[in-house]
Amino acid sequence: MNIIGKILLNKQFNIVGSLQSIETILLTDNGKSFILKKMNDCQYKCLANISIGTLLIKGGIGLVDGIKTMVMLRPVADNIIEVTLKTQLRIELVFVVTIWLSVICYQISGHQNVSLWVDLALFPATLIWFWGVYRFQEQRLQLKIETLLRAEGNLPV
Repeated sequence: MNIIGKILLNKQFNIVGSLQSIETILLTDNGKSFILKKMNDCQYKCLANISIGTLLIKGGIGLVDGIKTMVMLRPVADNIIEVTLKTQLRIELVFVVTIWLSVICYQISGHQNVSLWVDLALFPATLIWFWGVYRFQEQRLQLKIETLLRAEGNLPV
């Protein structure tokens, strides 16, 4: 598995129920535990109501979606649905890495030196901090989705 695959959260489980009943459960909860946007048949984007780090509350206007996870539903047998929860790479993390690499390239090209603690501590600490904050929130969102689907009378398979 590559490094990007290790950064992302992917979860898969099966539940008993029809595709329509699972979609109804998700749509009925829309806005209570999370905000749901249908992308296409059997694929949804779930957004956290509160997103610390992206400063979004209840789907407010922002440049990014906030904390999100994709929900894919796939029938695998009669009344058995495979639910896949996936996160995507956060643009904020890419932004921090890009700035970090730009500073290092600027230093290597012989221009002004930046303190060693900035290269070795500040940028990696910033990257790890944001990754940890986002990951915690993404895990909570996925847990809310899974708990909702399992609590509505659908037993895991």
